[in-house]
Amino acid sequence: MVVCDPSIPGTHHEENPCLIAEVLSPSTQDRDRREKWVAYKSIGSLRHYLLIRQDDMQIEHRLGTGEDQPWQHEIVGPDDEFNLTCPGAHFVVSDLYLGINLSGD
Repeated sequence: MVVCDPSIPGTHHEENPCLIAEVLSPSTQDRDRREKWVAYKSIGSLRHYLLIRQDDMQIEHRLGTGEDQPWQHEIVGPDDEFNLTCPGAHFVVSDLYLGINLSGD
């Protein structure tokens, strides 16, 4: 979870996240895509919800504007460049997976 609002003092940052990322597992991925998503999309400060696969280099990205616009959805793979307005990050998806052995060996 990331919060980009420096005006929030103390330990209450989790109340206004701009980014939430979930690492998917077989036992939780359905819940992350349904129940958690229903709860998360009602958070007014949320701009990015990432569902990060652990078995291959793929990220599901749900992007919100904070206005009364529909959420956008994209799936990005290893060679795709990825931009997050909050926290202001730009990277190639495979860079996120550096040093992780996806083959299980």
